[in-house]
Amino acid sequence: MATLSDERRSLPPGLVLAEPPMTLGGVEAVSANEYDAVNSRRLTSFTFRRGTQEHRGTSVQYVYTAAEAVRLVTAAGFTGVELYGDIDGTPFRFGGPRLLLMARRP
Repeated sequence: MATLSDERRSLPPGLVLAEPPMTLGGVEAVSANEYDAVNSRRLTSFTFRRGTQEHRGTSVQYVYTAAEAVRLVTAAGFTGVELYGDIDGTPFRFGGPRLLLMARRP
């Protein structure tokens, strides 16, 4: 499974990846993903259609490395930062599909 951090390393700027359309309850959903390398973010454009009605929207996900996330929470005053790969306490590993970060408020 590719992770957002994989995208950060490998997708050329401006590349748009269209997802196959899905239909649920009479609503068709179409999305396309683009990686904005300059701003380190993933943009997802959505289009929802039901009959002649159409709604469009955009989702923005910022992409951070584990080290960047640790620096951000530490700079915000949190302490005791711990990184996990899953809710069962599995250690975080590079390239894993999930990063859970725990920290303590001051």
